[in-house]
Amino acid sequence: MRIGVDFDGVCVVALPEPGQPIEAETGAAEVLGDLVKAGHSLILWTCRNDDPGNPYNWLGGELREESSLEEAKRWFQEHGIPLEGINGWEGEDWIIGKARKCLFDYLIDDTSVGTRFKVGEVEYVCYETGEIKKTKTFCIDWEWMRGELVN
Repeated sequence: MRIGVDFDGVCVVALPEPGQPIEAETGAAEVLGDLVKAGHSLILWTCRNDDPGNPYNWLGGELREESSLEEAKRWFQEHGIPLEGINGWEGEDWIIGKARKCLFDYLIDDTSVGTRFKVGEVEYVCYETGEIKKTKTFCIDWEWMRGELVN
């Protein structure tokens, strides 16, 4: 099975400010790793990109060295989770042409109807001040998601 996976609010909790990922334990790495071990392939399906016009690629008026998309790809690499593609996959255009329709069997996205969330308080370091801040945020409830995937 080919599975599309959003990044923000799915693999990491939602961002409190541009360019500031929160590495809170969401459970995503374990479940996604198990899916790959079971023979499924993952497609990163995200709005993140390398475009200098993307506000998430800027920090304090400066273009970041690592783009928001590179940051997401690094998360998968650091967790040992291979991707079949990013916002598509090889051979997809042969099947549907250049239409930007996501072509996978299942999509894991925090905006999906019926998706359960966990809400909690997390700490993050503000890039601009270096200060440790707390915020309430959300991410997918990966215990629930594991059950849905098994079903």
